[in-house]
Amino acid sequence: MSRRITWSVAAGATFLFALTGCTQQIGGASAAQNAGQGRSLCAIVTEPVSKALEQAGVHSVAPAAGGTTCTWTDSQSGTSVTLTQVADQRPEKDAETTAVPGAGTVTIVGPQEVRFTVDGRQFQLKLDSKGPVDPAVLFRILTAVSTALSGQSGALPAAPAPQQAGSTAPSSGTGASTTRGDSSVTVTDDKGRTVVLRNSSTRVLGGEKIDLDSGQSVPLRTIATVDATKTSTGTSLVITLADGTKVTGPTGSYVTVSGDSDAGKYELPWVNITKVEFQRDHPFVTTPDPKLGPWTAAKVTIAAEDGTSKTVTGPSFRVLGGEEIRLDTGQQVSLQRIAKIETTHPTTGTELQITLANGKQVTGAIGDYIEFTGDAPGGGQIKLMSSEVKTVEVKR
Repeated sequence: MSRRITWSVAAGATFLFALTGCTQQIGGASAAQNAGQGRSLCAIVTEPVSKALEQAGVHSVAPAAGGTTCTWTDSQSGTSVTLTQVADQRPEKDAETTAVPGAGTVTIVGPQEVRFTVDGRQFQLKLDSKGPVDPAVLFRILTAVSTALSGQSGALPAAPAPQQAGSTAPSSGTGASTTRGDSSVTVTDDKGRTVVLRNSSTRVLGGEKIDLDSGQSVPLRTIATVDATKTSTGTSLVITLADGTKVTGPTGSYVTVSGDSDAGKYELPWVNITKVEFQRDHPFVTTPDPKLGPWTAAKVTIAAEDGTSKTVTGPSFRVLGGEEIRLDTGQQVSLQRIAKIETTHPTTGTELQITLANGKQVTGAIGDYIEFTGDAPGGGQIKLMSSEVKTVEVKR
């Protein structure tokens, strides 16, 4: 199976000092070749990146000259490097940053991804391999790229900006583009319910590809649709690529599809999914949250089916000990975003209709024995099972 190369800031810093000499050599060569403006991203960086990879023992096929994404692949070792010009950095809130000679401040989005800025243009760099690769390779490539782009990236066309809500998107069909951005991914579960995810956040088992039991790996950026079918031994997938090619094979039933929905985090295993559609021509639309009072001052009133009600403080309010509600649809709704919860109690489970503070409604089910707990303003803990709860209202 393919795996992502992991590395750390500390390890990277150690390698960087050793790379300074080769950085100067690569930079001089690229500066001489890349004189002149208006060239494409791949045309500017192909030679210096290929040299950096060759020095690291990776013999790759150079990418085509056009476009805002360049991928170098070594078919023998399985190593690939992808450079993409992006519209925004969008790092995680807790992402680390570090200074890299020749590249300035670099955001470490994850163990497989860094983002950086050159001449006001923002770029994403990823390294993927089927075998062990020295983590210093990523820093070597990063320095080669930033040196080559210095003074020239300003002439590149701007990366396509994410479309905002209400804008009109082209209608060239599902999967017409292989660009990953703030477009939509619609996931349909085995009960016919759909959840829309942000494309750029969508992952399968935490990665950006689908691994089949046959050994094949299909990058998400190439996929138009995935149809999932339960079998006696697991889950079978029919993957339709953007160019119409179909790839089929079994995968683990409990491998999860995850991402961000408008209501919060999302995670659901293949065994509960029937279809995934990458709708790259449909913008991901979010509903902004209104200005609210501090959660520390919030009061949560829990009304029971027997007619009684209890009030707990916002900061102490928990559902199954956590600060979010996990629905059977895969959605995970933060308690701090909730205005009201209304319940019904069919023969199995508890159905919830959750109204968020921004007015958006989210539905799904939880088990009958999920604890709703909190501390009363005057002291003492309150606990009700989900089967006992009628409504929950949050006041700020």
